[in-house]
Amino acid sequence: MRVGIFDRQFRGLRELFCIVTMTTEVPTKRRIAAAFSAKAKGYRTGAFIQRQILNMLVSHIESVGRFQAPWLDAGCGAGGLCDLLKDRNIPVHLVQTDLGRGTLRVGRDCPAVQSDIEGLPFASRAFGGVVASSVLHWLVDPANGLGEIQRVLVPGGALVFSMFTKGSFGEVLSLRQERNLSVPVSLPSACEFEALLQTCGFRNPRLSTFSKEYYFASALDALKYMSGTGTTAVSGRLFSPREIRELCRSYEDRHGCSRGVTLSVNAILGTALKASET
Repeated sequence: MRVGIFDRQFRGLRELFCIVTMTTEVPTKRRIAAAFSAKAKGYRTGAFIQRQILNMLVSHIESVGRFQAPWLDAGCGAGGLCDLLKDRNIPVHLVQTDLGRGTLRVGRDCPAVQSDIEGLPFASRAFGGVVASSVLHWLVDPANGLGEIQRVLVPGGALVFSMFTKGSFGEVLSLRQERNLSVPVSLPSACEFEALLQTCGFRNPRLSTFSKEYYFASALDALKYMSGTGTTAVSGRLFSPREIRELCRSYEDRHGCSRGVTLSVNAILGTALKASET
């Protein structure tokens, strides 16, 4: 019985550490959808880093304006943007979409549609703006996803985005790589993403950077945070509880201090415009 209780406690963490034969392995869309759906109910309260970044995006949305046409929240997750816009009295008619069916079951006041960003089920030129917060790094083909976003924007419409960049969660990702575990996402640099925006036909990109070290009471708490935000979308054999304990010891030996253990985040936030037609 004691072993069973221990296994349940560590189940989500074991999914973060799956043994594979490759050092990079992009999870399937089904796996991504299932991972985020499973954590949907606790996402609004648990994903405090993503929520902090999303809150910072609201001022970017407000500065863009163009609220005559509806806006799309692409990869909406648990739907927190709808509440933030209402709190700021920003007059946006928001439509939300997400790959995970489970995330769309979380209570929300905005219409929501299950869909893949790389194949949006909306007409061309349907939206005055698109918000993509902490989601673009999960796309199998980011260029394809940005192409779809551009397609559904009106000419001159805005993409408002945030994206984790190189160095984010490096404490955990380095431990994975050292153990020959898959890395589920390849995070770009700010310059690489800006170049991709321009390649995909967006103009006037305006980017700001965000970097911060977050502190957790223990390595176990940091791993639980990552598990609770849906980042268990990896494949392979699960780590045993013993292996998780060993990994936590390594994490705390390397990244522990008087304030706890660190988890680093680097992100870019900003806007880019679809070219106006002449």
